[in-house]
Amino acid sequence: MRVLAVGAHPDDVEFHCGGTLLLYVRGGHEVTVCVATNGDKGSKRIPPAELAEIRRGEAEEAAARLGADLIWLGFEDGALQDGLAERSAFVEAVRRARPDVVLAHDPEDYHPDHRASASLVRDALFLSTVPSVRTASPALESMPSLYWMDTGAAGFQPTDYVDVTDVYAEKEQLLALHRSQWEWISDHSGVEIAEPMRVTNRFRGMACGVRYAEAFRREWLAAGGSPARLLP
Repeated sequence: MRVLAVGAHPDDVEFHCGGTLLLYVRGGHEVTVCVATNGDKGSKRIPPAELAEIRRGEAEEAAARLGADLIWLGFEDGALQDGLAERSAFVEAVRRARPDVVLAHDPEDYHPDHRASASLVRDALFLSTVPSVRTASPALESMPSLYWMDTGAAGFQPTDYVDVTDVYAEKEQLLALHRSQWEWISDHSGVEIAEPMRVTNRFRGMACGVRYAEAFRREWLAAGGSPARLLP
């Protein structure tokens, strides 16, 4: 299969579904990571333009370690909008990746960029199949299947779990490549960046009887998608 994971920020995919992506790669599937914003606001001491370059380098390193292609859209951090220019960029990203399955932020996630990204992904999946919607890449033949990534909040109700126990240590190593964010998350939220990920994956693991798990919520799209489970 071809898999597309869309994150609003450079470390989001590793945090929310890095273990699942590692399992896809191990299974011989093609993985593409799309990052919507440049992450230029995630520091108290590094100027935005400099930070954007740092974060792109970190994203490229993480994608290479994962064995995934990277699509970098480069929109401003904290300002992602569900506008026409953004929608066109998302449609083109979907067409470039040509995925069978898409992993994306939940529409009810806490961050405005996450919520905007969710809306853009859902609309882009349909529009990517419409030939008269012109972008650089040709239209898809059919819509991919869509899974929303775990928000870690009490209100998120998973429909599917992926056992990531065997790759969890490697998942933490992927997140650690986003070095600029370790200081920022500690300063901003008072926690080590990996701590909430570890707690969430352990909790989801307890819910399904394994050590560590990632949780997803299937979005059933009336216009397409496979009826089969496409997670590892």
